[in-house]
Amino acid sequence: MEGQEWENYLNRNPDLIALPDKSGPDSFFRGLCRKGYIVDDLKLNLEKIEILPDEFSWEPFPGRIVQVKTRLIQDPKLNSEPFVEFVFKEDGKRIGIDSVEFEWPPDYCFFKEDLNDDGIEELISVYQYYIVNGDNFNVKVYQLKDQGFEGY
Repeated sequence: MEGQEWENYLNRNPDLIALPDKSGPDSFFRGLCRKGYIVDDLKLNLEKIEILPDEFSWEPFPGRIVQVKTRLIQDPKLNSEPFVEFVFKEDGKRIGIDSVEFEWPPDYCFFKEDLNDDGIEELISVYQYYIVNGDNFNVKVYQLKDQGFEGY
């Protein structure tokens, strides 16, 4: 493949494999749909996602800006699954460290969005994988709590 055919292949929108929790008017799934991240029969809209770099600013609490640095740890001799380590800093001081685990291969990205319109940005991970002639994805939504991540 080459040219437009290759570009279409790389940018195809994967399918959501498991139905999410759709309960409640403020569910994160509804937010992903309302804001255009999930479209057309549970397909992920790749064009909508603004992928975060390895270092970024995040507002996990109203008026509080946290600097986040990420790195992928993927040595199969040391850990059974790859994971992304997060280091959180505020005013140059480390305030926390946490991680998010993925499967092999770790084809993931992160973006941030206020999905439930409460004024607080959630951190969203997208894990893409290919299985049985299908491009699939999983989405997890994280909020920063005093004790670390809380995922949905």
